[in-house]
Amino acid sequence: MENRFLDKIETNAVVRIWSKKT
Repeated sequence: MENRFLDKIETNAVVRIWSKKT
């Protein structure tokens, strides 16, 4: 459960960084 939550947060962070990069 926690692993999935962390994974989702990490993905969100990556997407945010990607959005900022572009």
